[in-house]
Amino acid sequence: MHIERLGTIQDDLEHTAAHLEALSRMLQGHALFLRHSTYADNSADIDYIERHLSGLAASVTDLRGVARNIAKVA
Repeated sequence: MHIERLGTIQDDLEHTAAHLEALSRMLQGHALFLRHSTYADNSADIDYIERHLSGLAASVTDLRGVARNIAKVA
């Protein structure tokens, strides 16, 4: 595989990780909003969001780890 392609893949992984982090922050904010909302019982939605936040965090960690490994090779 060409070094330029590895660099492009590394950049894509870093950008994807950054987007997932931004999504995670937005979902955390939404869960906080739902927690303080008085219009309905949002506990099921809050639980759903919070369960998936750890998966997003793991994905970000994995993507950044792969990007670091590519940097070592490239």
